[in-house]
Amino acid sequence: MLTRLKYLLIGSLGLVGMIGLAILFTQIAQNLRTKSSVQPMARQAIAEIVNAPTVAPSATQIDSPLPTPTATLEPIPTSAPPPNPYPPIAWDPLPPCKNEPWDSVQWLQYLTQNGTEPAAKQALSTLFLRQIHPLSAALQGTDMAGLLDLLATKDSDPDEVKVLRRDVASVWLNVIGGHLHRITELALADVPEAKTVRDLLNQVEGEIAKNSSPKSVQAGLSQLLSGKGITKSVCAQMLTSRRGNKIEQALWTEDGITQSEIWKRPSNSSWITYRLSTSPDYRNIAIESFGNETGGPIFLLNLASGNLRNLISELGHTFKAEVPKEGLSYDQSYPWEVIGWHPDGHHLLIGVKDSGEVIWINLQNNTYRFIVPAIGSGLSGSEEEMDLARDGSGFAYINRGHDSDTQQQLNFYDLSSNQITTLFTIPKSEGDLYYPRFSPSDDSIAYLVESGHPSTGMRYSIRLFDR
Repeated sequence: MLTRLKYLLIGSLGLVGMIGLAILFTQIAQNLRTKSSVQPMARQAIAEIVNAPTVAPSATQIDSPLPTPTATLEPIPTSAPPPNPYPPIAWDPLPPCKNEPWDSVQWLQYLTQNGTEPAAKQALSTLFLRQIHPLSAALQGTDMAGLLDLLATKDSDPDEVKVLRRDVASVWLNVIGGHLHRITELALADVPEAKTVRDLLNQVEGEIAKNSSPKSVQAGLSQLLSGKGITKSVCAQMLTSRRGNKIEQALWTEDGITQSEIWKRPSNSSWITYRLSTSPDYRNIAIESFGNETGGPIFLLNLASGNLRNLISELGHTFKAEVPKEGLSYDQSYPWEVIGWHPDGHHLLIGVKDSGEVIWINLQNNTYRFIVPAIGSGLSGSEEEMDLARDGSGFAYINRGHDSDTQQQLNFYDLSSNQITTLFTIPKSEGDLYYPRFSPSDDSIAYLVESGHPSTGMRYSIRLFDR
């Protein structure tokens, strides 16, 4: 249909152009009959003639320099660019950056007023809870009703840990809602060791995990939620891998936008970095790399200290296998990929594309688990064919298996029980499965189906599986 429209448009332009040329030749002939010299016409004059309204010529019009317009045709389109459907790529001027957190009363009022309808409740649940759950151990499992109940907790409530959970929920809502940033700089008299919002959240989460509520921590939270103790407002942070050899940071603060280099590849390194995967707590960055016509190891960069670790070289050395196995080799030139981070920021799932090696790394106690032997054949340790659940409980993977000519499965591997569940099976004739991706709530998985042939045309469809 688009091709036919294109030819119709070109044909229309050709017709208008031919009419314009006929008029031009008519004027030249008139000038020759009157023995006048033909002067070169400016481009603007030609354009005016070509775009002029035209009708079928008559005997009286032939002798006229220009035809008498009695009907109209659409003018030839100009070369002016179409309107840009996208918003401006930059603010001019840059709006001010100021962190102004809301307390629990304000958040309760906002969520209550804007979440009365079922659709609104679902939207708020998606916007807030599904982002909070992977980040906060203290709030995992809290639904919208539980969140509203928590925000309604009074200062006088005898359950001091619940009061602490109320305030940590308020801080997380501020971070997700854009009122605070994890690296907003602080100076709190009661919690002097908390230099940023991230430091304070980590300390509070630790206290809640111990079922304790120190007065100093509670006072620090109260001070922050009242808008005090903020020494530098931060609104956005972006990390980019530049030219394969360094990582740069763009930071938007109350002082404007600044750019800085936070890491540079050592000159004696043969690996080129290209894809970054930041841990949920924003403490570490897993960096994929590649070499000259080879894959490359995965590096781990600690943002606070700048310490860089080669995870692949440390497997079997610094990192100990949970179940030692003989004959395993971890070649750094393999195409290693990051599959995903556990929301606690301490576990990382990595794999090797096309080889089926999948490894679950525990950064807290320096151990790892080699999972492939428990799964069997048909697995590719690539993010094209795997995805870690948002809650970190397990991962979905495409199993092409021994019956790859006829069948393929999407399976789920439970990291706690080591059990495998087949989610669905589809015949190969429907196409090839790729890119399974969990929804933020883990209740659905989107996946891509590729079918067709390059010689006749490829077809792609995105499907959704409800668990």
